[in-house]
Amino acid sequence: MRHVFKFLYLVRIHNLFIASLCVYVASFLLELSIDYNFFICLLVVLATMALGYIMNDILDIKSDKINHSKRPLVNEKIKPGLLVFIIFILLFILVFCSFKLNNIALCFLCCFVLPSLFFYNYFLKKTPLAGNIVISCLLGSVFVFTEMALIGTMYKLYIPFILTVCFSISREMIKDMADYDGDLSVNMVTLPVFIGMKNMRVVIVGWILCLMFILIIPYFFYNYSYEYLLFLILFIEIPLIYSLFLLIKFPTKKTYKRLSIIFKALCVSGLFAIMISKINLYV
Repeated sequence: MRHVFKFLYLVRIHNLFIASLCVYVASFLLELSIDYNFFICLLVVLATMALGYIMNDILDIKSDKINHSKRPLVNEKIKPGLLVFIIFILLFILVFCSFKLNNIALCFLCCFVLPSLFFYNYFLKKTPLAGNIVISCLLGSVFVFTEMALIGTMYKLYIPFILTVCFSISREMIKDMADYDGDLSVNMVTLPVFIGMKNMRVVIVGWILCLMFILIIPYFFYNYSYEYLLFLILFIEIPLIYSLFLLIKFPTKKTYKRLSIIFKALCVSGLFAIMISKINLYV
């Protein structure tokens, strides 16, 4: 049982839950039932993300000693042999399920998702803003990939993709603020390290204000329902205003970590908002 908990912590089970919810929401918006293809798509998404998190932990083990000291690889709670076994199983699942995908989904996985994940972890994570944008696009691409895998098209879920990318950029920048000390210690040039924490706060405040406007656009221009607008205001816009208050009044590492958790919860709220928006979503 201990190994199970270590594994779940290693692969960020909370993030995998959100990814699973994304696949379900995409299927719901496409008015599809949960079938064999749904589970193949889900397994590909989960295996890919889990491998990405493991790669991230291996490469960032030095900075994680400061930023995330409880992670299993930092504490050596997962032995090398077990780690290799976990990676092998995840690779097997990914390869096996990939052969079940249609050509367009397989091409997207091999030509965009996997190369982007590799370059993010090895190079772009250390590049100001570029890493934030790439990882946000990867998170948003769960919608695009699910559409490709289930119905072979890539144009119906572009709005959820855009909203997810814009929202994720905010959270990624806040995470960089929380990880500033560890990133600085290993000479990782994230945006807060590059422009300074004070300037970074200004950037994040400005981006969150833009995000609040972007999230409302689908209601006015893409026939999203009134329920979407109401849910958005109550469970996303108001918490975003609270986030701005915390950023401006209490600019501390503790605040950034709290905001990172808040934004993760808001990701779930956003998925429910997207589900509510289903009316007149399709052409």
